[in-house]
Amino acid sequence: MAHTIQVSDVINASLGLVEAESVLGNLVYRDAEAGFTGGVGDTVRVRVPNVIDAQNGAGQATVFSDIAEGAVPVTLTDEAYSAVKLSDKELSLDIVNFGAQVLQPQAAGVAKYCEKAIAGVMNAQVNDAANTKTINPDAPLSAIARAAAEFTRRELPMNGRILVIGPEMLEAFLNLPALQDVASAGADEALRGGELTRLMGFSVRVSPYTDGAVAFTREAFTLACRAPLPPEGAGFAETRAHNGYALRYLRDFDISVRADVSLMGTFVGAGKMDDRRFMAFKVAMSA
Repeated sequence: MAHTIQVSDVINASLGLVEAESVLGNLVYRDAEAGFTGGVGDTVRVRVPNVIDAQNGAGQATVFSDIAEGAVPVTLTDEAYSAVKLSDKELSLDIVNFGAQVLQPQAAGVAKYCEKAIAGVMNAQVNDAANTKTINPDAPLSAIARAAAEFTRRELPMNGRILVIGPEMLEAFLNLPALQDVASAGADEALRGGELTRLMGFSVRVSPYTDGAVAFTREAFTLACRAPLPPEGAGFAETRAHNGYALRYLRDFDISVRADVSLMGTFVGAGKMDDRRFMAFKVAMSA
């Protein structure tokens, strides 16, 4: 395998696989860096997207606006990694089969770890008694309507509104007439790409790791990925960031197990960015 697979092919394939395996990670604001020299427990600053208001220039002197980029601190709480021993058979695979049999399961594990980190932040908002709203499984549309109206009052764009629901709300949504009509018509287009349906301007997604429901736009939450430097002693190693994800991949011989090992990982942290850009809903208790 060492003669047919380049490290750049492996790291590129791994980044693509992590992105493909992600649901929540692809819905939030991502910030990535390769060659990170810190570690777990470090706090990084994630840039906050900014809007510069336009001015009325009719007969007025020019008013200049400041370009002021804000940032939110995010703590790297975990190192998400996957390490496996490689058999002689796996060492002989080409990049396509190596990706399917080795990289894809590893990338799925790293992506799952990142998904749970984001879900943990969302669940904290759902379980925040002071700020969460309620959603009734028997009439979930009223909560969506409330979120749609509130987002419009907050001047949040119509484009990019997302509603993530957890397992306890999934049955209620699947019983909605709108979704049943889609199923009976045989039109499954809305179910592709992880999207359950679209309701009142929200793209409805499902995550097995979230509680209740969370309505938000991309800039409400963030996922920070920091890929550490490749170790100098590894025979096959690289670190790279792409499209908001960062990974370090290395393959080397481990004398303790007398085998080559494949290691993929990154430091991760998740956090809130803007309280105005989300509404959390706790499932109403049955009477």
